[in-house]
Amino acid sequence: MTDEIWISDITVELDVQRPFHALVPDDFPEEPSERFKAFRWQPGSGYHSNLARWQGLGTPLEQQDILPNFFQSVAPEDHDFEPYYGKYSPVIDLAGILAVRSDVADVLKKFDLGQGGLYPVNLFKKDKITPIEQNYSILWIANKPGTLNIEESKGLRRARPDRDDLFRLPEWKDAKPGDVVCNADAASGIDIWRDPSVPRRVFLNERLKHALDEAGFASAFYLHRLAVK
Repeated sequence: MTDEIWISDITVELDVQRPFHALVPDDFPEEPSERFKAFRWQPGSGYHSNLARWQGLGTPLEQQDILPNFFQSVAPEDHDFEPYYGKYSPVIDLAGILAVRSDVADVLKKFDLGQGGLYPVNLFKKDKITPIEQNYSILWIANKPGTLNIEESKGLRRARPDRDDLFRLPEWKDAKPGDVVCNADAASGIDIWRDPSVPRRVFLNERLKHALDEAGFASAFYLHRLAVK
């Protein structure tokens, strides 16, 4: 097998799916606890914004740092579309982070997640009482920088005008094979990762991509193959 690298648009595509939000208890502290301070808690931003921010930073997480209960923000009957994979998709959105169904988690457990991990959560319907029928775990994804070969890639744009280390990828409909190039050594090490230079994207190596293919879940990750040099 060659050292293929695949990029997932799942955190972009999940914007259109029914999200879940944490059930923040009334006694949740306004001031961060010591463990939250370690994650650069931003007062006033709220639990969800900070959780998504920590994931963007790739900061390691522990089970105790995740509120245990999430509820569905919008009931199925309130939507004018049907989910793609039955009642609840293999991958869903928990306030800006990913959660995977138990059968997807079984695949991921066989791979190296680095400082990431799988953290079980309790999911409830909109009434905040009725549990959903399937089990999910938060998929916390670690950071691994140095994925993109900037010099060889074409069509990259700055994600922010004041930053020369954040990049926005070209639209796939406009991109040609080989326009986005990765460094060859990026395929080694952990099997799924985020790169801090490419916001809102997830990378997979070939081993994991093929395992997801065999299990029938690759399409749920909205994957594109990248060139490697």
